[in-house]
Amino acid sequence: MTHAKLGVTAAADYILRCRRALILCHTNPDGDTLGSAQALRRLITLTGGSADVAVPSNVPERLDFLADGVISSPDADLYSEIIAVDVASVGQLGRFSDLAPRVGFMIDHHRSGEAFADSIIIPDASAAGSIIFEIYSELKERGAVTPDAEVARYLFAAISSDTGSFKFSNTTPYTFMAAAVLSSEIAKADDGGPDTADISRLLHDTVTDKELRISADVSKKITLYEDGALAVCRITADDIRRLGADDSDFGGAIDVVRSLRGVIVAVTLRQKKDGSDVWKISARSTADVDVAKVLSAFGGGGHLRAAGATLNCPGDEAYEKVVSAFRRAVAKYKARHGE
Repeated sequence: MTHAKLGVTAAADYILRCRRALILCHTNPDGDTLGSAQALRRLITLTGGSADVAVPSNVPERLDFLADGVISSPDADLYSEIIAVDVASVGQLGRFSDLAPRVGFMIDHHRSGEAFADSIIIPDASAAGSIIFEIYSELKERGAVTPDAEVARYLFAAISSDTGSFKFSNTTPYTFMAAAVLSSEIAKADDGGPDTADISRLLHDTVTDKELRISADVSKKITLYEDGALAVCRITADDIRRLGADDSDFGGAIDVVRSLRGVIVAVTLRQKKDGSDVWKISARSTADVDVAKVLSAFGGGGHLRAAGATLNCPGDEAYEKVVSAFRRAVAKYKARHGE
């Protein structure tokens, strides 16, 4: 089935037509999918419709401030529109995957993925929040909405989350321009709500005691390859249970691995807590190593420097496959650069 590719104007038209929308986030939600979905919910409400945000798995405790009103078991029959935000493929809908045929519109920024509905997909966008910022700007220009601090806060959180507080390589001049507009709207509101410093602290400088224990444990389990250029950490179901954690508590594990000096590519392999042979793979690159291309061989995808995949096989087999693939990619990178 062929799906239409929409531009910002058509996307804004779609939002204006929404009557009662269900907005779906991806499984293992991050700040971009939550902030973007919440901003979209607010925009639909401001333009005369209503909307709910649904998440197919637990929201990490550190992102509770983005989870107000989020539901986990929606009745899809109650909604006239279903929208997916920051969801690159049907598989990322998790237990909501059966709703994919009913999704009428998707907003995404992943370079590799699978369009399963009419969509606006901008791979060069730093975050899904950046795309919704464009839709928000279009609606303001039409006079359909006025500057709104709640929308601005959610979008600032979404963009800041996916750019690592504007530190990652996906941060562009447009990203800073959008952040400046949103920061101005937040500051002008003077409504007692969180400002950009508060949002940044909650996103990037606050951890729970559980996350702190996880970070300490992950740091002890890192294995280095290719003279320290590749860092890999395997997290088993036993580790998760020992730490009193859930699958959703490990979103920051990859950042611990990536932070090690000299690392070009960081990889985590995390088994599901139930002990099944299902492994969630996350990869990050600090250089020109296309981790999405590497993980596409395992049915995954994402961005040049940030990607993920899921493998269904015994742990040792998953580890060997993933490590071998990334060792080859890192070795090629080093050879090209004379290292």
